[in-house]
Amino acid sequence: LEAGATCQISLAVRALDSGSLSNGAPVLSSSLPSARAELVDGSGTVIVAELPVTASMSFAPSSIEQNQLSTLIYTLANPATLSATGVTLADTLPTNVSIASAAAASTTCSGTLSAPAGGNAISLSGGTLAVGASCTISVNVTSLDIGSYPNSIETLTSSLGASDTASATLRVTPSTTGTVTFVQQTDTDGSYGFASSEPGLNFTIVTSSGSGQAGPISLTAGSYLINQSTRSEEHTSELQSPVPI
Repeated sequence: LEAGATCQISLAVRALDSGSLSNGAPVLSSSLPSARAELVDGSGTVIVAELPVTASMSFAPSSIEQNQLSTLIYTLANPATLSATGVTLADTLPTNVSIASAAAASTTCSGTLSAPAGGNAISLSGGTLAVGASCTISVNVTSLDIGSYPNSIETLTSSLGASDTASATLRVTPSTTGTVTFVQQTDTDGSYGFASSEPGLNFTIVTSSGSGQAGPISLTAGSYLINQSTRSEEHTSELQSPVPI
């Protein structure tokens, strides 16, 4: 090092523990006894924060037909050396995706889970995660609308700080099956037969007080020819399936 000059040594360090970590004063030896080394920041102290809770999200299955169910699963993990408390998650489902009537909402993250059937908001408050532990939140969702629906966690926080969000995409395809219910109304009660080359469309409706019904009957999408008959006459009609479930 030339007379009157200075130089600097820098390097990246990695902390294995959280907290306030102090570095001692550097020791310098050279041919000049008056030479000295100093820490640039003057303190040598580094504050290391704990790692926040991590999250991943998935739909199972990731592709469904219209009005079928998919389970939305959030997986949370605590990589820190301290327990995570006050775990809070908030997620608003995409437009046209809703929580199913059979929501089956559950969590292993403790705390309070909110996922009202028919709604689109899912939230967890007051959750806890031990050191190195993981937990899940699962909710059944559905959609009547064909399309691709990306979804992302809006917020995820805990005593360890704010976390990165996670995302997943649900794909909804056209329905290949549906259900139909036949209603027979008449001025004369009796038995009304229905016949078709489709096995599921061979049945009898017995009316009472002028009305009767059969179904719901599950069918593959398509057109079907059905013959309806009574003791005195025969009618032919065509059924288009599917119909909304």
